[in-house]
Amino acid sequence: MNTKHSFSGSLRPAEQAPLSVPDSLWRGANKALLTAAAAAVVLLLTGCGGTQASLTAAAGTTKSATPSPTPALIANTACNPLNSQQVSAGATYVCTKDDSGKLVWLESAESKRVTDKIAAAAAAKAAADKAAADKAAADKAAA
Repeated sequence: MNTKHSFSGSLRPAEQAPLSVPDSLWRGANKALLTAAAAAVVLLLTGCGGTQASLTAAAGTTKSATPSPTPALIANTACNPLNSQQVSAGATYVCTKDDSGKLVWLESAESKRVTDKIAAAAAAKAAADKAAADKAAADKAAA
């Protein structure tokens, strides 16, 4: 059976649609571009392994998702050794002997005030004791 087939719609290679081969490449490039874009979005959303705090800082927002605990104040609590220092809630505390003789944490300015007051009282007492001793020595010499 000798049948001749004719395809009226067939084109010669030079007459093919100009985007047929590049179109398939273009579609492949679009798939690769879409995949890369999706990977970039996932990477940005996961934060590259960073913590929530670092992501928030990078985004420029400062509101915390959970409130930070208020640091416990250590003022007037027992301490040891004398003159040791500790920073709490942004303030420097010094272990100081207070008026009653107990070692307590005082804010550095308060510690200096208390220490100066105690030193002045001690100097006044020493001066009074010396004056009393000098008077006693003078009275004994006069007799």
